Amino acid sequence: MTERHPGPAARRGAVPVVLQDYLRRLDAAARALPSGERQDLRARVWTDVAAAAGPAPTGDRLARVLGELGPPEGLVPARAGAGRVGCGTRRWCTSSAAPCSAPGSPG
Repeated sequence: MTERHPGPAARRGAVPVVLQDYLRRLDAAARALPSGERQDLRARVWTDVAAAAGPAPTGDRLARVLGELGPPEGLVPARAGAGRVGCGTRRWCTSSAAPCSAPGSPG
């Protein structure tokens, strides 16, 4: 029996390396947060990247979106309840791991 190697269609749904690396850095930076906050932050980043990158994004497109989001370490508060943390062009409310959209948000 011949061994089959998965082609591009078989890898559909695989997480691109650039996103894996970003999420790995986010997880490392957020390890001191309570579990629920870590999960909320990761889910929000995942959702925001997916929405901004669109379906089947190229590596270049993902890199641009992640660059706009800023370094993952900048999305994690130094301590729980530290208030808003911003990086790049986006603002995040650390208490809910949601982008801050309040008028007058810094940055």
